[in-house]
Amino acid sequence: MTRRSFAHAALWLALALAPSAPPVRGADAWSPIGPEAGQVDVIVRDPSALGTLYAGTSGGGLFKTTDGAANWKPLSGVPRDAVVTAVALDPSRPSTVWAATDSHGVFRSADSGATFKRVLDADRQSWTAIAIDPKGTVFVAGDTGPLDGVHRTTDGGATWKRSTAGFPHNHRIFALALDPKTPTTLYAGLGGDGVFKSTDGGLNWGPSNTGIEREHVRVLAIQPSRPSTIFAGTSSEFFQSDDSGEKWSEAQPGSWTHEGASAFAFDAKDPFTFWVAIPNRVIKTEDGGRKWTDVAKGFNWINFSALALEAPATMYAGTNRDGVLKTTDGGRNWLPASGGLRAVGVNALTVDASAPGTIYLGSVQGNVTKTTDGGKTWTRKGEGMETTDVRSIAITPGAPKILLAGTDEGIYRSEDGGENWTLAHKGIVASGGVQAIVFDGADSAVIYGRDADSIYKSTDGGKSWTEMPTELERGGTLNGLFGFASVPGSAGTLFASTYAGLFKTTDGAKTWSKSGVRSVGLLETRVQCIAVDPASKAIYAGTEGEGVFKSRDGGATWAPAGKLGRVSVQFLRIDHDGSAIDAAVWKKGVFRSTDGGATWARIGGEPPHPDVLSLTSDPSAPGRLLVATGGGSVWRLDTAALEKPEKPAPEATPRPARKKP
Repeated sequence: MTRRSFAHAALWLALALAPSAPPVRGADAWSPIGPEAGQVDVIVRDPSALGTLYAGTSGGGLFKTTDGAANWKPLSGVPRDAVVTAVALDPSRPSTVWAATDSHGVFRSADSGATFKRVLDADRQSWTAIAIDPKGTVFVAGDTGPLDGVHRTTDGGATWKRSTAGFPHNHRIFALALDPKTPTTLYAGLGGDGVFKSTDGGLNWGPSNTGIEREHVRVLAIQPSRPSTIFAGTSSEFFQSDDSGEKWSEAQPGSWTHEGASAFAFDAKDPFTFWVAIPNRVIKTEDGGRKWTDVAKGFNWINFSALALEAPATMYAGTNRDGVLKTTDGGRNWLPASGGLRAVGVNALTVDASAPGTIYLGSVQGNVTKTTDGGKTWTRKGEGMETTDVRSIAITPGAPKILLAGTDEGIYRSEDGGENWTLAHKGIVASGGVQAIVFDGADSAVIYGRDADSIYKSTDGGKSWTEMPTELERGGTLNGLFGFASVPGSAGTLFASTYAGLFKTTDGAKTWSKSGVRSVGLLETRVQCIAVDPASKAIYAGTEGEGVFKSRDGGATWAPAGKLGRVSVQFLRIDHDGSAIDAAVWKKGVFRSTDGGATWARIGGEPPHPDVLSLTSDPSAPGRLLVATGGGSVWRLDTAALEKPEKPAPEATPRPARKKP
């Protein structure tokens, strides 16, 4: 017996003699595997507690740290999938925390974030900004919607007064700022209308924007020790007023003119020192703006979106993809400060079956990210890839070093496991990004990609591409594409779903015909995802609001697969032998069928993030699923040790209709 075989025998003996593990409850079955990053648009520091900060993310909810950003924890009182647009602490009672979100409403906490209460409803409304005066009066801005304007409360959100007086028709408010010495004076930054001002506590408003009339103002900041000095950031410039908003002029920060500003931070003890976040960098002045210094060099791949100054040399910065960065030496060095902050919106997730622990993900926030140790560490792999929005990733069957990535610029190709990428742009004119890549069911050299309105084909392993016709047999075209799948073992056979139904091709995407014309139910709903059972060749379609449908005859006819309920199915995954089918259900979690879709049960209980976008199995660990979320990074779901699965709710609220891509 060799040394290696002896070691293997000893391992198997130890496993055989070990006591069996108790069943795992649903919540305990989920384990985060990263990455620790994401888009952080808001950072607010608690002035009463050193090292305590709040971070609002884009799709990942609200986080808090009490140790200087070494470790972050999500605050459960704000929806985990919320886009947090503003956070403010009551200046007289910092334990009172307010958070505005894009579509979940406005929340208030009276216990430093331990619990929250919704005090303004969503009601199809985006809430964009918060300002609080020293006496606790709170002002909240609503963007376009039924509750636009500025809302005011003096009783902690129990009652509100709304004002739109003086604002232009169809106004959009993106920023609020309150004069610290005259709290009845407020400023509002509008989209396309510059700055408006109120001197009566937000009841009436008027333009205060000479020199900035047509600008899209997304951030406002008042110099604390000189409140007559106000700064306004737009997408392409930043402006300054030294007379309380009467007149505005472009600030001239050296070589960084014509670059927008997304955040300002002032040194409370030195009125001439402040920091400004602009695209790809942070700049600083110590003389009131005459001379500027770049204090965040070498960050060409990210944008800075939020700033929080804790001490003259200690700054926290929110970024559009790397979470939080921190400097303690005035900006000479910046280090990651995102421990526990898992807020990456994962568009694509795939596992290299030939290399245990190797996982690739693509995200809105940043290129391709790779782990080779099962998620303990992640590294961004984007050399040669200019895009920051990766929508799909595919590994070539039989050649795992060859990868393809669908992006908002087209399709990239790598031949070295993602280290380097080239744009295989020939024939690709992507509309809305290449959102899916599938290999032909019988020939891995033949590959198909699709964006919102077009289908592309490659016959040379992805080196070059041709746009395929999308005309239908009986008129019309394929547009508004969602689901996309090939049939294992069948050359040239694919299914594609659109707003107009489900379609099939059997000649390599040359011609398309309507699938399921004799079916009941499927034609009246939108198919979001498609999966084919490799063993039985049965086809499953996940819909928006009507659960799962199944076809046993190649797509000619369809019938509901069990009673999953009126739920929105975002992704379907099938075991290679067809023994289990998993459905990612929006807001509900992961449901499994082991009888071909006849019955379904939820596994893992409530998911840690409600927006489960895709699932893949981990070939190195039987019974393990890797779950990609729309704002909570990647999670591992160990199903083998779970207790008996839960029965699904009989009915569930369908997902609201998505806008056409």
